[in-house]
Amino acid sequence: MRNIYFDGGVLNAMSILSAKKDIRYYLNGVLLEVDNKLIRAVATDGHLLGVYQQSNKNGDEGEPFRVIVPHEVIEKLNKKALHHTLSKEGDKYVIDNVGFSGIDGTFPDYMRVFPTGKISGEIAQFNPDFIARFTKVGKALGMKNPMPTIGHNGTGTALVDIGKPDYFAGLMMPYRAEHSMLFTPAWLTKMEVENAN
Repeated sequence: MRNIYFDGGVLNAMSILSAKKDIRYYLNGVLLEVDNKLIRAVATDGHLLGVYQQSNKNGDEGEPFRVIVPHEVIEKLNKKALHHTLSKEGDKYVIDNVGFSGIDGTFPDYMRVFPTGKISGEIAQFNPDFIARFTKVGKALGMKNPMPTIGHNGTGTALVDIGKPDYFAGLMMPYRAEHSMLFTPAWLTKMEVENAN
């Protein structure tokens, strides 16, 4: 049996960015990728994406592997635990005391959607609920006051930093704004309430 140790809170945090009851069943969980040097947790719902990376501290010499951890498993884990232990034996997995089989499916090639080179900086519009979800990710990772910042990229995918640039990178899709205020509306004038007494 092979044991992998990773930071507590990571699966819970990343699951905030994953899909819930999506017909693309392989998005309804968090991808764990493990090699001899690194452990990555990746989640997306098709509009948001996050990658959390840490070193593989146990000097593991086994074969690299990836498994999609279902939501049902993540919900059973102790959210206050400082670390978790993933045990692997064949196609069976156990995180702490919760056994499971990984979600059968091909997780998207997340590296393909990250921008290459410098992003444009062109301002875009974003769903505020998406930004709030990245704030929740930061809190679930133990940050006291996470303040997501957006690397704007016009109509392309924007980069999101939650204040842990050495461990976390996020992506967010903009939406096309049908309208925006460029001037103060003409109807918004000073009211005469002060003189109404």
